[in-house]
Amino acid sequence: MARAVSGLTNNVRTLTQIEQDKVKSLEEDRVALMESYQTMLAKAETEEERPLMLESEEFKALRNKLSAVTMEIQFLKPNPISSGDFIWLFRRH
Repeated sequence: MARAVSGLTNNVRTLTQIEQDKVKSLEEDRVALMESYQTMLAKAETEEERPLMLESEEFKALRNKLSAVTMEIQFLKPNPISSGDFIWLFRRH
């Protein structure tokens, strides 16, 4: 017996050109921040250095900025599941 799950996303809001440009810029920022994040993590060469680095003000600021950029992207991009405009259809064959 084959089963299929389909999702319909009709009525999902589309971004304006300004919003699309903002998302693109934010995604570029997120890539740069992730590179910095990975670089900082790599600097902690020993297990003893890692907790100190994770608690440093510089790392916390970077993590907070990365989180803020990610949240802003999620806010701008339409998500049919969280918007309530998503319908699951389960079919039995």
